[in-house]
Amino acid sequence: MLGASSSLSSTSLGSTLDAIDSLQSLLQPVNTSPADVTASVVSSGVVSSGPSSGPTSGPTSGPTIVVLGDQSSGKSSLLSRIANFPPNVLFESSKGMTTKCVTKLVLRRKAVGANSNKQGNKQGDWTARVRTTQSQMTTTKATFERAITNDLTALREAVQTATALTLNPNVSTVAKNSIVVVELESSDCPNVTLVDLPGLVRTHVTGQSSSIVDDVENLVDYYISNPSSIILSLIPSNVDFATSSAMAKAVVVDPGGERTIGVLTKCDLVEQEEWGVVRDIVENKVKPLQLGYYMVFCKEDSKGGWQDESKFFENHLGFRGVKSEVVGTERLGGGLGEIIKEKLFDELGMYMKSVERRLQDVEEELRRGGGGGKRVTNLQQAFVKVSE
Repeated sequence: MLGASSSLSSTSLGSTLDAIDSLQSLLQPVNTSPADVTASVVSSGVVSSGPSSGPTSGPTSGPTIVVLGDQSSGKSSLLSRIANFPPNVLFESSKGMTTKCVTKLVLRRKAVGANSNKQGNKQGDWTARVRTTQSQMTTTKATFERAITNDLTALREAVQTATALTLNPNVSTVAKNSIVVVELESSDCPNVTLVDLPGLVRTHVTGQSSSIVDDVENLVDYYISNPSSIILSLIPSNVDFATSSAMAKAVVVDPGGERTIGVLTKCDLVEQEEWGVVRDIVENKVKPLQLGYYMVFCKEDSKGGWQDESKFFENHLGFRGVKSEVVGTERLGGGLGEIIKEKLFDELGMYMKSVERRLQDVEEELRRGGGGGKRVTNLQQAFVKVSE
């Protein structure tokens, strides 16, 4: 399992992102087929397809982490907690299927300033851009975009409006062609990109489309099948682990458990006789995963904030003995950050090799009497810079 730290190195991660972006910009003009270098990375979400005028500062957005879970497994609460926002702002947390479209949450940590607040950004210190855009499976154009700064109500309304625009107003189903993108920059969130998928359902109910089960299955399969994505599989602790639809889905596309992280939710609902079973799962003894498991507690308090997660686990007779490295949302965020850094350094190595090959090609062109002197100099400088 990767070592999870309680805080992320924004500086080192940002330097890696910048280095990759610089190499991309140098590679594309001299590459006879730019898609050969970047297509696989773009499709996986490691590199987005263009610059952004919102909080994200460039084309690189980091590896995509796909959030998978059964209906009402706690996905919305977990994502809000990871972003360090109060309940029911980014995602509504209520009974039933609340995630009705694919939502891409792009989190970027900025330098901590005097206004930084660790209790849910209620004092500001964040900016966001909410928009709808096309899925990779369609040519639908963006229909909504809004920028928000330090206004939780406006952010909630923007997310609700964007979500409504992706849905069929005449029937309760999931949006198959459009996604909602929330780009958020804050001093209190990790550098991570997460894709929230509609919760898995086993049957449709009155008022829902008869195709809703298949629609959700197809959406989930499309995203988790990408071998470059990381699967964050949510498992309610109070249900039989063997019946988890999310884990069953993950095993199909990742049988070796190489890119799946298990997250145990709803730990407060576990009966005493099941405490040992849950401990065995989070300690990676039941269904081993190379990236391991975490357990979290994301429950709203009476004032509209979050209950104290650390205190819950410290006082829980069954779980207070679990090693701290796998307990809590902050530890999970740290673990995700470590995965991102490892993936980005892998990508950096790929681009450095590409620069070296392009440099050799251009030098050969010069020997044959062609141009490209400035390109050679730029490539040499880039290679030296990222090698340091």
